[in-house]
Amino acid sequence: MPPSKNLKNDKSKVTKETPSKKSTQSEPVETSKKSSRKESRKEHRKTSRKEDSDSEEEVEVKVKQKPAEKKGSDKGLNKETISVGLMFNVKPYKTWLKTYYNNTGKNNVKIMNAHYMMASMNEILVFNLLCGASEMIQKQKTGLLDLTLERFLMYIQRTDYLLTSFSRFHSRYEPGFDYSKLIPLDKNILARFIEKRCFHKNDTLNINKDTINYISYLVAQTNVQCAEIAYVFSQFARKTTVSADGIKAATQLFFSGKVLTDIMTKHEQITRILKNKSKKDSDKGEKEEDSEAEEEEEDVNESEGDEESDDESEDE
Repeated sequence: MPPSKNLKNDKSKVTKETPSKKSTQSEPVETSKKSSRKESRKEHRKTSRKEDSDSEEEVEVKVKQKPAEKKGSDKGLNKETISVGLMFNVKPYKTWLKTYYNNTGKNNVKIMNAHYMMASMNEILVFNLLCGASEMIQKQKTGLLDLTLERFLMYIQRTDYLLTSFSRFHSRYEPGFDYSKLIPLDKNILARFIEKRCFHKNDTLNINKDTINYISYLVAQTNVQCAEIAYVFSQFARKTTVSADGIKAATQLFFSGKVLTDIMTKHEQITRILKNKSKKDSDKGEKEEDSEAEEEEEDVNESEGDEESDDESEDE
């Protein structure tokens, strides 16, 4: 009996030892496989990193190229402004009109394309003022081409149609006040407009800060006067909408001479563009308000027709 126990123990030893031998033989193969896998992974990581870096460089190049594609004259302008061929953004003028009417107790006034006309009126006005004044300086041939406030006021006094429009405002001008805060016009856009459109990139022409401030004052006074006149027209027509026609009529009352001719020409051009404007290109935020304004005009016209029919029946 004792020998049998020993045999069992010996068998168990053999069975336990044999797998250990197999494992020792397979170790070099597995280590070689692991090392090759590690090397392949390292190479894959290197190649992937290179590809990622190349793609990042391409993205950086694309991002850098995008601003270069933009036209210099269109920088900072919205689509609505570009569509009507202006450099003064039209949307801030709509905000200005609403704010002005609310601050002066004229609540719930709707704006229908009036901001297009006011923005174009401001742009043509500034263009005429600066071009006319710079031409006067160049004709003097004094060698000094600085458009100072004194020279600018001299130009207005010598131009009858400008004197008619602006002479009443001069006594209320305060030199220490920044009038650019009162107009819906960005300073950078105004500076770019003066350089490119008014002075035609002429480096010999310089404009004084006081002159720009006085021009801003005239623009602010003009906007207030035209907004008031347009509102009176809307009240006379029993409407709560200030439309493009209201600003056009106010412009005809406020200006005269060459400035009026140039403004009305631009107004007619913008009117044609707005009529041909597709629904997709129209201002999304203005669709509901414009439709409400049109419905209001139709209701007023119907009520006027009913009143006329009532008058006719009374006469009969």
